[in-house]
Amino acid sequence: MASTLNCIGLFLLLGLALVPKSHAQQCTAVDEDALLVFKGDFYCNDINNPSIPCPLDSWVPGTDCCQWSGIQCDASHRVISILLSAYFRQPMTFQITRAAEPAAFGRSLPRLTQLQDLDFRFISLNTYLPPAWGSITKLRTLNLYASSIYGEIPREFGKLSELTSFTIDTLAPGLFGFGLSGQAGIPRELCKLSKLKTFVMRYHPNLSGGIPNCIDGWRSIEDFQFFNGGDENGRDFSLKQPAATGLTGVLPASLGNLKNLRVLNLAANSFGGVIPTSLGSLTSLQTIDLAMNRLTGKIPVEFGNLKNLTILRLYKNRLYAEIPTSLGNSKALEVLDLGSNGLYGPIPDRMYNLPKVRLLRLDDNRFWGPLPRGDYLGRDLSIQLVMNVSWNFLDGPLNFRQLPKNIAELRMSTQNGRMAFTGLSPTISVLQSLRVLDLSQNQLTGKLPSTFNDMPNLQEVNLSINDFEGQVPNRLKVINADLSGNPRLVM
Repeated sequence: MASTLNCIGLFLLLGLALVPKSHAQQCTAVDEDALLVFKGDFYCNDINNPSIPCPLDSWVPGTDCCQWSGIQCDASHRVISILLSAYFRQPMTFQITRAAEPAAFGRSLPRLTQLQDLDFRFISLNTYLPPAWGSITKLRTLNLYASSIYGEIPREFGKLSELTSFTIDTLAPGLFGFGLSGQAGIPRELCKLSKLKTFVMRYHPNLSGGIPNCIDGWRSIEDFQFFNGGDENGRDFSLKQPAATGLTGVLPASLGNLKNLRVLNLAANSFGGVIPTSLGSLTSLQTIDLAMNRLTGKIPVEFGNLKNLTILRLYKNRLYAEIPTSLGNSKALEVLDLGSNGLYGPIPDRMYNLPKVRLLRLDDNRFWGPLPRGDYLGRDLSIQLVMNVSWNFLDGPLNFRQLPKNIAELRMSTQNGRMAFTGLSPTISVLQSLRVLDLSQNQLTGKLPSTFNDMPNLQEVNLSINDFEGQVPNRLKVINADLSGNPRLVM
């Protein structure tokens, strides 16, 4: 009996050995066919060097699709991930370009029933998002970078209940198309995506409409971005296309229910109304960027509760109020940009109790009075501080001893006598980290202090359109210094 069993066991082992290994590891015929249909939607080309291989060249019928470039399978040899990327170099001559008609593009992907991740980078799709992708029920990530997508976000995507990451990033205005368009904004159906952690829409100025009140259905959201321009230094990016407005309407108070939110970036849209005070309850928030909108009213006092907040950008809105002193409680702040609003009153001393700040922009407002004492501002002297208080109604003596010693860039320009500083004190040399100084158009008088010669890090100075007199310090003769509009200066 034992001999018989041994023979049977040997027979089975020999039988298994005869099974071709390639057959055992092959992906399913259904997945292979779906991918080959999808391959037919593209062609590759390189106008400079046709010999450069295309990632899709490995997609050959009859071979194991799990081994194809950009494809990943699970232990059951089912396709779970597609990552397609064209080479990105200058000049950009290599492309994977969509060949199919828009109605046919991507029609086969729902047949990949185990597909979890779909990632395209630098792929010239030139099409709208296929509504059929809403049937890829196990999809977790849908990321499209520089892929020339247009149209609206399909309502069908609300059925992607496993989705955790959704990104459509055009990288820069006009470089890879002008992004999504239409008037649907963020469809209400997407509120059902309770597992969504990342939602990033970058440079889609022609997609208008609003944020639905049901947005608090995104219970897992950590990173919520829908922005069309600007950066943390307050520079605007040209959108290269007229009538680009972005999202509209008001910011729903339900945003305050997104308890896991760390990043909220809705810069360069057309939101109006007030900033919801409910945002002040989101203690995980690290970034609030609402710059370049049409927001009115005041800065919520509740923002002082955000102990983890590192970036607050409200630049270029229509805010009209005093700065709440509670902002001085936000000790983690590194970027505070309140420029180009209608903020008024004296600059609160408490707001300067920000030990980590590296960018402070209060320019183009209606602040009055003297500069506050900076005893606490920039307490970490290893941080290079950029400070801009230009175009306000500040006055008083320029006592540089009261400014933080780690200032690397100080801008205090004005026009038409809006600011009334008096004199330029020799104490300027206490700012040994200073690289850039702009005191233009301030109607300053007197002699330029010789202590400029004691500032080895100084690189750029603008003292134009004042009324200085006398000899120009040697240091200002060897750096980039604009002294025009001071006819009584002697070089």
